Amino acid sequence: AADQLSGRFARGQERVIRAQDASPWMQDLRATDGATRSWTRLDAIFCDVPDESIEITLTDADRDRPCSWTLVNDTDTPLLGSALRRSGTVAWTRELLEDASLEPGATLEFLMADDRPTWELQARGGGGSALDRWTLTDLGPCDAGEPLTVTITGDPDVGEGR
Repeated sequence: AADQLSGRFARGQERVIRAQDASPWMQDLRATDGATRSWTRLDAIFCDVPDESIEITLTDADRDRPCSWTLVNDTDTPLLGSALRRSGTVAWTRELLEDASLEPGATLEFLMADDRPTWELQARGGGGSALDRWTLTDLGPCDAGEPLTVTITGDPDVGEGR
């Protein structure tokens, strides 16, 4: 396979490649960050008209190995909610439990398509008018699809509403 895009290729940057005259032909597209992550789109390009222009955008869905995480409830109370956010941001953007709870000893597996360097996770459990909260910081990073286990254990950080 020939490297058609030598050098760095920044997010959002566009490049034009002029392929040799030959039709019809199909070509796979593969990209790597030079470290551990890669993206592949098979049969991404089909050219059957001379001077045809084709635009291809690689997304997280094209990642070869998404990050696989496991959340473990190692407390004696059900977790009623759990959310993720990128480290250093304010909003908890991804609710993991949706409309369910995670019982003591249970696990939840999920995939992370975004491989930002570090994440924070907050779990909420308890009952009544007060909810206990556990906050874990500096989780991750995703390392080329390697699984990551996050365990909620010990005493909660804060009791909300008390």
